[in-house]
Amino acid sequence: MLRKVSKSMSPKFVTIQYNTTIRDMKQLITLFLFIFVAGSLNTYAQQRSQRGQKGPNLSKEERVDAVTTRLYVALELNDEQMKATKKAILTHMTEVETIRDEAEGRPDLEKIGKSMNDMDARFEEIFNKDQYIKYSKMKDKIFNRRQGRMNSRDGRRQNKRGGGNR
Repeated sequence: MLRKVSKSMSPKFVTIQYNTTIRDMKQLITLFLFIFVAGSLNTYAQQRSQRGQKGPNLSKEERVDAVTTRLYVALELNDEQMKATKKAILTHMTEVETIRDEAEGRPDLEKIGKSMNDMDARFEEIFNKDQYIKYSKMKDKIFNRRQGRMNSRDGRRQNKRGGGNR
């Protein structure tokens, strides 16, 4: 049943209809924005995991095997050297894991550094002179790359806080 709308009712009816439409549009836009942001975050998280940041997902033995294999190929180790290298890396990782577990908050970097130096001393006994020089260069290259990433992160943090060199 249709009623004829009088002129006095017309603006009120149009206003109510108009407000309802705007409210619905705002809700739709909000919903689409929420879905877009959620999808973007999910995609970002997947890209990070695909970039090779899978360290924490590997067990200690898998990490030891990966490092040992990398050194085996790069330094052309024999089987005896490989076994000794694997044992030294496993000892180091166990020590670091213990240091981190015992730490309340941040782990003691001096203890971790001492463990690293002990592992390097074991490597010096295991490797021949050329292999140890090559290992030292590899280690320095990795350390410098990590330092560069840490420094660039610190710079971004400084800029976010409004600090930095001005």
